Amino acid sequence: MTSLQGLAAEFEESTGLDVALDLATLEGHRLPPEIALAVYRIVQEGLTNVHRHAKARRVQVTLTLEQHRAGAKAVLRSGRMSGGQESLAARSEASTTLAVSIEDDGVGPGPFGVAGGAGDDKS
Repeated sequence: MTSLQGLAAEFEESTGLDVALDLATLEGHRLPPEIALAVYRIVQEGLTNVHRHAKARRVQVTLTLEQHRAGAKAVLRSGRMSGGQESLAARSEASTTLAVSIEDDGVGPGPFGVAGGAGDDKS
């Protein structure tokens, strides 16, 4: 996905952050245009969030494509952990999973995903 490589290069140049891309499982596969665009926008938003909130120096973006047996159910999951990781995975009716993981070495949000949220002890 050369568009992601271009996005990573532009992001590095404009922010000074080091962006590492791992697209190894996509080699030899071509994503449908609507999926490729969705992945691009997810990564773009994730990188923007890292730049704005994480105080990170390094970002790792990993795309993982897995083939599954027929009959797998549709699954969509996402989350934010205090270690600086966001991920999104979707399993289609065609039993293929594409996972996007964006990890950084910066600071994470409070325990409820909001800096300064309940659980941040600032008394």
